[in-house]
Amino acid sequence: MAFHPVTLTTEVNVRYSINAQDCENVIHYKWNSTTPPSTAELLSLAQEVYQTIGQRLMTMMHTGCVMREVYARNIDFPTANQATYTQSPPIAGARAGSKIPNQVAKSVEKKTGLTGRSHHGGFRVSGFDIAEIDRDLITNTAVTLFTNLMLSLIATRVSGRFIPEVASKTLGDGRVITSLAIPNTIVGSTDSRTQTP
Repeated sequence: MAFHPVTLTTEVNVRYSINAQDCENVIHYKWNSTTPPSTAELLSLAQEVYQTIGQRLMTMMHTGCVMREVYARNIDFPTANQATYTQSPPIAGARAGSKIPNQVAKSVEKKTGLTGRSHHGGFRVSGFDIAEIDRDLITNTAVTLFTNLMLSLIATRVSGRFIPEVASKTLGDGRVITSLAIPNTIVGSTDSRTQTP
């Protein structure tokens, strides 16, 4: 697949496992200057994302989930700087209830204030405990956990060096996130396995 550069942008891959199935969410950050971040800055970013977003993500998930690593790479040039952070022991899911199938997910929508496919994105969460979800409803506890995750997603990182954005490989640039939203539906929630009798 051809490389599509995005100016002044770092891509961060949050990698984890749910019931031994590898999963990944992608987050983009705009640089606060035109100077590409160094490998050391990318490692600091990856560590900070692991210990904030990764921690909050695992707090929402059942005990069959394990945070694996965070990979950060500048995507302005094909051979740009990159870094990977892993932690030993890894952070594991915190919810001890019954597991819901992985196709049951809830998204956090990232918006830039502009319309069009290149101006919004998402962060999908699955690996829930069945006690937190019933059809399209989530508990107050889950709402609080999502709120904490959203606050982490809009935070600048590494002393303001990295600013959350929605990147477009089609347009070759990105836009700073202006708002986040949680849609009023759960993907896969019509499956009978997510419904209580």
